[in-house]
Amino acid sequence: MCSKYVCCLCIWCRNCCCGKKDNGDGEVVMTDITNRDNGAFQMEMVGNQTVQQRQYSNRGGTTAGTNQAKYENRTNLQAEQAEGHYYSTKIATPKVDEQKDQEDEANKEQYAFDPPVTQPTGDVYYAIYYFDVSEPSYIQCCKGERLIVLEKNESWSFVSLENGKQGYIPTSYIAPVESLESHDWYFGALGRQESEKLLTRAPASRGTFMVRDCLSRPGLFSLSVLQTNEISHYLIFHKNKEYFIEQGITFRDVPALVNHYRENASGILGRLITPCKQPPAPPILSLRLNTLRVDRSEVKRMELLDAGNFGKVYKGRWGRHIVALKTPKQGAINTKDFVAEAERMAKLRHKNVVQLFAVVAEEPLYIITEYMCNGSLLDYMREGLGLERWTMLEQITVAIQVAEGMSYLEAMKYIHCDLRAANVLVGENLVCKIADFGLSKFLQDPEYVARGRTFPVKWAAPEVLAHDTFSHKADVWSYGILLYEVATKGAVLYPGMTNQEIQDYVTKGEFLKQPDDCDDLFYTIMSQCWGKAMEDRPNFASIKKFLCDNFSALDEPFFDND
Repeated sequence: MCSKYVCCLCIWCRNCCCGKKDNGDGEVVMTDITNRDNGAFQMEMVGNQTVQQRQYSNRGGTTAGTNQAKYENRTNLQAEQAEGHYYSTKIATPKVDEQKDQEDEANKEQYAFDPPVTQPTGDVYYAIYYFDVSEPSYIQCCKGERLIVLEKNESWSFVSLENGKQGYIPTSYIAPVESLESHDWYFGALGRQESEKLLTRAPASRGTFMVRDCLSRPGLFSLSVLQTNEISHYLIFHKNKEYFIEQGITFRDVPALVNHYRENASGILGRLITPCKQPPAPPILSLRLNTLRVDRSEVKRMELLDAGNFGKVYKGRWGRHIVALKTPKQGAINTKDFVAEAERMAKLRHKNVVQLFAVVAEEPLYIITEYMCNGSLLDYMREGLGLERWTMLEQITVAIQVAEGMSYLEAMKYIHCDLRAANVLVGENLVCKIADFGLSKFLQDPEYVARGRTFPVKWAAPEVLAHDTFSHKADVWSYGILLYEVATKGAVLYPGMTNQEIQDYVTKGEFLKQPDDCDDLFYTIMSQCWGKAMEDRPNFASIKKFLCDNFSALDEPFFDND
């Protein structure tokens, strides 16, 4: 018998399909695979998760019927495997007659084996975070495990592991094997201040490093390294399809550059030793497959986070996940209309837009969204971590992220209608996400009303105040007001003025004056957002480009040899 060779569809046998043949003396010799005999495949489906043990029967003799059965069954197996099914198989000779079966019964030898090792075709990825199972259709995956992606969208990927098991895993938890995301030293979009916080937290030591996107120069990277008494930042240039920190020493890609400086310190202050510890896994964009409405019993309300015009916001738990629960004021929102709109809102996927997960559609309404640990941008500036440090770098970091999120909403033809600092949420590492987009159209609250109409007055463009004309350019006006809030750390807008007085002031062509200590260029982009005519205002993509082009020096590396 073959004692040590198995191929993708064969089982140990005297004359196996891989062409390795037992000569009867315990020696394995090669043979032409067209001479296979002694068996025809029979299959039994056992599903994607469970594999049963099957038996092998060895018989002598070859007939045309045997070969035909073998061919037909293998063809069926390949077709079924292409559809994502897994099978266990057994080899047995078709019954020629009952007497022959009884005579050969004594020679039958049995073996238990795993499913065929032939893997489905697809792109090979790595799991970059551990994922546990909370739903039957999910699949547990360990960090660093290889998998094949069979289907993928922004939220979920249907994957096959090397052991043959299949299921769903969050798309944000995996990365292609050749991508930067698959390396534990790559941190994506991260500003200088936040990189320094991560590099100096325990158990950091000299030589701890990371590679991150340079926020002020899109398309380039920064290498940040913890030295003995300081953190050094180096810009990684990319020219002529080569990457380098210093002229004359170039590399084909960023991993090759990192590997070089892990071995050599030439051109930088110290050798790269240990990748910085990664932050927790990113939030899952959709916590349940193909589900928007959930039962109230599935959700547990925890402590109160905020209360405002819209209603109350609680920290909550949905299954194993920490979420935010928004509960509108009684009668403040049209539930039927909102649930219909939520179907559309839940499809929006962007790193700077808060994800809507689900709704409890009965009164009182629960809107289940992504949880952001540092609350609203307004509270962050007035009372939170923004009190400790709120330099021009932090202001531009926020402004760029909000512009990027709004550029996405603009591209998706979604008008926010209520963009302001209170509706931007802050997570770890000063990550900002736009929230409550589209909700103001459902509100019936006095704070939003002037002359019987409903809108956020202090942030409203002239055409909104005069004609109720909401548009992307009206959102641009509101963005300029948000920049004013950012520049003043959340100062009160139009102090001492009523809603009607604000409306009259704005419709006459007046707008907020430049705050004290506000950068001239920063106020320039604000005033451009306040063009009286809609066509005079830039779009959000242009705003982001302006900020990146004019404030790149704020995130310059300490060592720049350009």
